[in-house]
Amino acid sequence: MNNINRFLIISPDSTYKSKFHFKKLISIFHKKGIDSKIVDSMEYTTKFLDLKKIKTHKKFNNFLNEYNPDLILLDSHPFELINSIINKKIPYLFLLRGNIWEEEKWARETICKSFKQRLALKRKHRIYETCMNHAFVIIPISHFLKNIVQQKFPNKKIKVIHIDARVSEEWTTKTNMKLKHPCIGLVQGAGIWGKTKEMMILPKIIEKMPHVTFYWAGDGIYKDKILPLLENFENFNWVGNLDYPDKVQEFLSEIDIYALFSGMDGLGQSVIEASLMEKPVIATNSGGIPETIENGKTGFLIESGDTQEWVNKISLILENSEISRKLGMNGKKFVVKKFNWEIISDEIIELVNKQN
Repeated sequence: MNNINRFLIISPDSTYKSKFHFKKLISIFHKKGIDSKIVDSMEYTTKFLDLKKIKTHKKFNNFLNEYNPDLILLDSHPFELINSIINKKIPYLFLLRGNIWEEEKWARETICKSFKQRLALKRKHRIYETCMNHAFVIIPISHFLKNIVQQKFPNKKIKVIHIDARVSEEWTTKTNMKLKHPCIGLVQGAGIWGKTKEMMILPKIIEKMPHVTFYWAGDGIYKDKILPLLENFENFNWVGNLDYPDKVQEFLSEIDIYALFSGMDGLGQSVIEASLMEKPVIATNSGGIPETIENGKTGFLIESGDTQEWVNKISLILENSEISRKLGMNGKKFVVKKFNWEIISDEIIELVNKQN
């Protein structure tokens, strides 16, 4: 393909956080002389048997004809929109945020029990496969995901781009929230069982640390599997979903340590954000999380299920203010250097130029 003149990002409305940050990438592309837009895929998507489907497809095709993008970045699968993109032979980068094969297995084992649910899951999987089979390049957000994709698609072009960047100047201390100290903060959803299940070790940790208050910000379909295990502890509080980004920044400003209990994350956006707030981070050594932490320098990685090591590392940080300060300071330097939109924009342009 030729150099990029018009760059289109298609992202679903459900990932408001991604759209919020993609605006920064668009701004940088504009400065580089590349016209860029972001559209909500849900604006052009209908239900499976919706009679408006033909009209909606026509609307999307008209948009593609008018804008005529040189390159598209697909953030998650755009449902039936993918056929229009393929038919028009528009090259696209497919952004892969998670291990969709494991996520499908977990969903089948936990929530997708009915025939209709399983049929929808199979359809979603087929769309994913189509998206990746026809992609100009598959873009996993971590090397962890790249290794998985290479096994599934050994002949496809695959390029890791840590596309969960942040503008460091926007992540500043806000003092509108008051929490009980010392405290540990978690910001994580409960929408994928393979990630959420690691939180089941929390009761043993909370029980051993009655002087420390644990706050969980998040929600999801598996919340009711986790919350009953925790809500009887006096030193635990569930604060629900927090408005993004303001309330999340207030929360991160107030906590003493950020913790991520995850059975598998594609990368770990919350670790990046907590590090920008100069908070020491402790997280499960799983998935792409190790790519956001320099173990022992910006935070600590703990093997899955190791409750005693969680207690040890929390105690170490809380009892040593200098260690806490250095971890936070080093963490910010690390993520500012590694996760920024200037680097990502250059990587996308370089990727296209190499394929010419």
